[in-house]
Amino acid sequence: MTAASAPVLVAVLPAAQLPPVGQVLAVEATWEGHALPLVILRWFGRQVRGYVNLCPHMAVPLSRTGARFLDRERRHLVCTTHGALFRPEDGRCVSGPCAGDHLDALEVVEFFGQLQVFLPGALADSLRGRRALVTALGPRSPALDDRGPVDPDERKPG
Repeated sequence: MTAASAPVLVAVLPAAQLPPVGQVLAVEATWEGHALPLVILRWFGRQVRGYVNLCPHMAVPLSRTGARFLDRERRHLVCTTHGALFRPEDGRCVSGPCAGDHLDALEVVEFFGQLQVFLPGALADSLRGRRALVTALGPRSPALDDRGPVDPDERKPG
């Protein structure tokens, strides 16, 4: 068994960019040449939380551009594709097809007016493994493939 990699800094944002308590900021970082969608929020108690913006059920973003990230009661993050509900304080899924699973947590440090967002080493290793698995098993995703989008004609024999 190998040791996990060190945490990786994936984003630095002005702390002023963080929305008020109970609202969500969606940003996209670039990590190892790939888009990495993130959600960051300041939850009650002024705690800053960050997660990879991918539902563990099917690795789709929790919300599309312009859609809401919180349920109507503003108590849970919601996956608008599957209806899964996640606790903002720890990312645990409390309802939906991935109940009991959790969002991938980021380390977010507020320091001198900046939010520094780190990908924990074990999560970085896990995401690398998932990227390799997706590449090996099926169509390539631009967010997961080193080469970018694949031309469908490339796959035709001949």
